Amino acid sequence: VVIHGEETFKEGESLTHWQRITAHEIGHEYWGEWVLDPERPAWVWIGMGIFADTDYILARDVDPGRRQSWMSNYINGMAMYNDTTVDIPPAQLSKIRFDHNNTVIHSKGFSIVSALDSVLGRETFERIYKKCLQVYGGKRLGWRELQRFFEKESGQNLTWFFDQWVCSNKYLCYKIELQESNQEGEGYLSIVKVRRLGTMKMPVPVKAVFEDGSEQVKKTDRNLEIQKLSFRSQSELKEAIIDPEHKLAMLEEPLAEISDEAAEMLSLG
Repeated sequence: VVIHGEETFKEGESLTHWQRITAHEIGHEYWGEWVLDPERPAWVWIGMGIFADTDYILARDVDPGRRQSWMSNYINGMAMYNDTTVDIPPAQLSKIRFDHNNTVIHSKGFSIVSALDSVLGRETFERIYKKCLQVYGGKRLGWRELQRFFEKESGQNLTWFFDQWVCSNKYLCYKIELQESNQEGEGYLSIVKVRRLGTMKMPVPVKAVFEDGSEQVKKTDRNLEIQKLSFRSQSELKEAIIDPEHKLAMLEEPLAEISDEAAEMLSLG
């Protein structure tokens, strides 16, 4: 294999890097070569291609932390108060000093696609993803066309999703504040309290794991700042895990408030 600057595999090297980069570039043979992107910054083909790469890597157990790795530059950018709004004019793009390509186009681009997968559910998302590849083969696909296609095929209005992820600098931060489990009759009633601490409103999956090994997953209501999720089970609650599949790029702590002057300075890097 010869790839990326004519680098070549050398005997004795770890295969992991080559498996990742090869899967990544094959993903872009579909998204970027077969389906084209008319926009600048052109993040759709990048995000969709990385999704293909990541799904393969996870399915083959090459790198279990692949999702988190792709999201890390975007998460670090948010923590540095960079303005990660995707849909911006070229004049504003030229002023940015931070690594916009890796932070926004690659990392946030993939994070958007992964979040859409979380919102729609894997079965629905995968069906539309594959159909989109067929319908737009040899054509250009911008993010507005992407939104319309996913709305038509899912039957859902996704304006709330794209407005937040593409047209704003809002960030995701949710935390489990409380978890308790009490016996009721022959079973248990468990309560998990989740609070929204960030500026972005999303349905967030929460997995409840019980002492007998059973599991249940429920999603929060995106419109509620605080929500209590109820789980009924045969055994006591062992733990609750937010975003168990790591499909959402989330800050662990909310951003501290800073002055408008500092925010403006940091936004460009």
